[in-house]
Amino acid sequence: MELERINLNDYNIELHLVRHGQDEKDKLGGWSDNHLIEEGINQVNNLINEIDDNYDLFISSDLNRCIETSNIINKKLKMNIIFDSNFREVNNGDLKNLTKEEFNIKYPGLYFSSLRMDEKYPNGDSPNSFYDRVSKAFVELLENNRGKKILLVTHGGVITVILCLLNGYKYSNTINIVPKAGTIAKLKWFIDPNTYKHFLIKEGEKIEADLPFKYLLTISNFNSLLYFAFLPIKIRFII
Repeated sequence: MELERINLNDYNIELHLVRHGQDEKDKLGGWSDNHLIEEGINQVNNLINEIDDNYDLFISSDLNRCIETSNIINKKLKMNIIFDSNFREVNNGDLKNLTKEEFNIKYPGLYFSSLRMDEKYPNGDSPNSFYDRVSKAFVELLENNRGKKILLVTHGGVITVILCLLNGYKYSNTINIVPKAGTIAKLKWFIDPNTYKHFLIKEGEKIEADLPFKYLLTISNFNSLLYFAFLPIKIRFII
């Protein structure tokens, strides 16, 4: 079920999204039991400086790579972490824990982006069921935590769903709008009070953001400290 655009301002919520650090590169993602590799551990340790000092709520996916990312972050925050399976990556069913070599032999070409929206991975999610799970959990998170500052450690696919919800985009399994592994996106309401235009700031340069989202991604290139302000939210990517 497609939802209308969600406005964080309606809930008075500040949301910080962290994508877990780099995990095992020779294995598939999804619900695999992957662990952070040294590169990922270093990414998260470097990220700690960009994590704020205080949050009202700290939530994480309960898959290993997010648990390990959250535990590293929690060296700074020292707060209770709620591990929630609803914020897991797409359930890739029988593809779980396969190496990429095994995948190419057993399920050649069966990528998430290749599935029809109602087509499931063998014993796993379809794009539609994945969207429904994440969107339901996200709306419940907002409804139950009005006025709070939330840190959510999760996965690229989940972040894509959330950004579609916040920007009013029709979700598709071919959309990929996420920061890199081991980075944070800080989301707030942000509209120029004088012109009511949305805008982006890149290295001090103000760029109007009432533009197609894909064009914004092209001009930003995710390679520096950015402020995104498209549609009703501000997103700050720190890489």
